[in-house]
Amino acid sequence: MKQLKRHAKGHVDLTQEEEEDLRRKLLKRARNGDGKAQAELMASYGVRVYSEAERASLIHYTVPKAPRRRTTKAARKK
Repeated sequence: MKQLKRHAKGHVDLTQEEEEDLRRKLLKRARNGDGKAQAELMASYGVRVYSEAERASLIHYTVPKAPRRRTTKAARKK
């Protein structure tokens, strides 16, 4: 991996392409379940990425749509 210049406060100088590549790699690792990558994304970008296993275990709730009311022609003319 390429050596990065670090400043006194721990900031790293990256070009835009390097940052996009790093973020892409972190997202891929986080999607595969890497906890360190998930923590880094949360700390750096404020993003929570769920792994495929975590998404599979989620319970999805659906809200049923209300039945559509039918109006008569006489009621629409009023």
